[in-house]
Amino acid sequence: MMPFIFSGQKTTVILLDNNKTTNGITITTQGGSVDIDIPNTQTVLSSQEAKPEPLSSVEVSVIEQKYVQAFEALPSHPVSLLFYFKSGSTELTSESRVQMSALIDLIKEREPCVVDIIGNTDTKASFGSNYNLGLERAKMLKSFLEEQHIQLSEVHIESYGESNLLVPTVDEIDEPRNRRVEVLVR
Repeated sequence: MMPFIFSGQKTTVILLDNNKTTNGITITTQGGSVDIDIPNTQTVLSSQEAKPEPLSSVEVSVIEQKYVQAFEALPSHPVSLLFYFKSGSTELTSESRVQMSALIDLIKEREPCVVDIIGNTDTKASFGSNYNLGLERAKMLKSFLEEQHIQLSEVHIESYGESNLLVPTVDEIDEPRNRRVEVLVR
């Protein structure tokens, strides 16, 4: 979520809860500064010259009601799906083939959206071969989506090959969880 929201002639700055353990912001004007480090706490700025108003807490329901249009304008949080492959190939495992319909539904529900398709491999082959295999896996998923007549407004294809292991291994290890494509829908 956005760390602050603007409102009317004065600017209201609210620290929203981002579901992380560390959360805070320092608001500085020519008149002074204030630290907001408690979620759903606000200050009001009347001008660049004036000191920020003292902090006050705001109920989540009040924030949601008052700033409903701002929240509706925010992009959806990205969703990541993992698809796993048989060793050394672009053939999906049977479990991953089953979830292809979930990917189609997700993209249709979020249209228009940006889709990142990132191929990964285990360390069984050479670095260059694994890069190419990761790219071929990503291209295979993109082709599948195109065959299903899914309108992709923006799609990015890349390969990390063996450089982004889900399960760290040494070279020449056949690790099924590293043979994957991550599809990020935003």
